[in-house]
Amino acid sequence: MSSSLPTPVQAFCATLQLEDGPSPSPSRTLQPPHALAGSSAAECGPPLSGLAEDLEPGELLGAGGMGEVRSAWQRSLGRRVAIKVPHPETSAQEALLREARLTGALEHPRIVPVHGLGLDGEGRPLLVMKRVEGEPWRRLLAQPEHPAWERVGSEADPLGRNLELLLAVCDAVEFAHSKGVLHRDL
Repeated sequence: MSSSLPTPVQAFCATLQLEDGPSPSPSRTLQPPHALAGSSAAECGPPLSGLAEDLEPGELLGAGGMGEVRSAWQRSLGRRVAIKVPHPETSAQEALLREARLTGALEHPRIVPVHGLGLDGEGRPLLVMKRVEGEPWRRLLAQPEHPAWERVGSEADPLGRNLELLLAVCDAVEFAHSKGVLHRDL
């Protein structure tokens, strides 16, 4: 019985088959050629609807080359979420759509779930994700008694704790690779 899904090795190798030309941005998520199927991210999937009226934007959590991430209150479900909005450039908007559809298909306990994809009040794509509270790894390293270490594992020494945390990250990355997704920020 043959399957249309690539093996993990085939999926990883497919991500290396890039078009001729300049090297892609290091923050770009690569997809195997079969996932592109001749259409742009904006043309894939159903039309997007407005989400702005359901979301009350809050504090800025981070910003980068593609856009910004803010905390938000989702009125309909009464919960705190994170929203990602791209810069106005078309390439950033298409990148966000690709990210949303790829990440939305990855169900794993260590990959942040996508709750929704729609349009903001200005007609730009808007990605709604689970709001995850966390600490930068550097801050955890400086605070060996931080409560977050209790969730990582039972290792008492700092090296053991760091290896446990790194293995958790590797678990999520391996899962994404097994689905043909390669995250270029790592």
